[in-house]
Amino acid sequence: MRNLTSVNYLNHTIVITIENDLANCEEHSHTYIELAYTVSGKAVHTLNGYDNIISSGDYVIINPGDVHNYKKMGN
Repeated sequence: MRNLTSVNYLNHTIVITIENDLANCEEHSHTYIELAYTVSGKAVHTLNGYDNIISSGDYVIINPGDVHNYKKMGN
């Protein structure tokens, strides 16, 4: 399930997306800043070719043009 909320703030659009089960996310980039927060579980987050394990309570900031993907670990 994907919930999408859009808010205008200071003439900019802020979009909030909630992914209930992000098993795998293909490699991609954006023209905007992405802030991702991990609510539960573990995943390998690859950012510009470097792998990091993220888990519950971790967050990552992805800058415009950075290439990244997620791969879920376990259940």
